[in-house]
Amino acid sequence: MKIKIITMLSAFVAFSSFGQGTVSFQNANLSTQRIQTNAVAIGGGTGSMTTAANSFQFQLFYGPNASSLTNASPIYFNSTSFAGIIAGDGNFATVYPGNTSIFAQAFGWSAGVTLANAPTTVGAFYGFTPIINPTTATSPAPGTPLFGASDTLTQFRGFTMSVVVPEPSTMVLAGLGAASLLLFRRRKQA
Repeated sequence: MKIKIITMLSAFVAFSSFGQGTVSFQNANLSTQRIQTNAVAIGGGTGSMTTAANSFQFQLFYGPNASSLTNASPIYFNSTSFAGIIAGDGNFATVYPGNTSIFAQAFGWSAGVTLANAPTTVGAFYGFTPIINPTTATSPAPGTPLFGASDTLTQFRGFTMSVVVPEPSTMVLAGLGAASLLLFRRRKQA
């Protein structure tokens, strides 16, 4: 009898150590968790992102340390019902085994461009959260919530996506190039 009990306990410990950990990648319709846009640089305003269908995309990156955030969640879109909300009825990312400390960071960008191109695509919106260090919950859901009321070591609040504008140096170089072309054109005519 003792052997059966010891065997069952050993099996339980072994199976529970392989339990999946989950995190909840969804924000609430609260002012502290909404995602904002900022277009002041091009004469626009600041406020919650639009509810236009699939205007923005979001993805969660996570890993065992802050310098290796390579595992990514699926790409989610903005809600068409509430401004500033990531769409989905509970976006749960299955990550490392339960009760494991991970590092995570969320990114948001305009639909129609890739995450890699968003930071340099003029007119696109792009933003990200700070890196946090939550502990995963054991399955099943609800998972460890990643959004909270304020930035902490284990949760991030809503963030701002800013519009990408051309660098001033690029504009200066373009202006100098145009001026030199006009100067050379005038010299040929004279």
